[in-house]
Amino acid sequence: NEDFFDAAAPPIAAAAMDALNRKAGDNWTFYDLITALRPENVEAVLKSNPYGKQEYKTYFQAPTASSSDLVKTLANKTRVLRPVAYAWTHAKERLCLTDWVNSHTKSIVLANNDAYTKPSKEINRILLNILSKQLLGKENPPARTFLYLDEFENRGHISNLTRMAHQGAPRKVNMALALHHLDKLEKVYPH
Repeated sequence: NEDFFDAAAPPIAAAAMDALNRKAGDNWTFYDLITALRPENVEAVLKSNPYGKQEYKTYFQAPTASSSDLVKTLANKTRVLRPVAYAWTHAKERLCLTDWVNSHTKSIVLANNDAYTKPSKEINRILLNILSKQLLGKENPPARTFLYLDEFENRGHISNLTRMAHQGAPRKVNMALALHHLDKLEKVYPH
């Protein structure tokens, strides 16, 4: 189920990143991470170090429906993110979200690409989750941040959004959420 994947994803991704760091230092990309997390690679990648072995044992070796669902979910998520990761690897310009949060000039547009609807939605959801953590972690930001999220109900669940709505003002974070279908939003953020 999705809750199990949400709980399992961070430690599995962290273990894969640890394996990539041990093997390649700083010379790996988001595409390498997505490739490492593909079902046909994840066992070898995680078992390449003690931390990864433990995570593999915890999440994949238990003979439960959840572990088989996790493999299917990993396959779906990596399939969706692979084109984005490939494009990101070949991008001419890059943006560090930490640098962006610390800057005085804050403009960023997370657009959808109709040719790649699922990857665009997923990467924007991931970036908004990362961005919300960065913004909430900044005690004295140098400038005000305005987040305008159009078609909000279509962005998927952003785990820190409620916290950002409650705690963002002292950190100079303002949000404007626009939506078209309240019923869709209630499915993403149930009461």
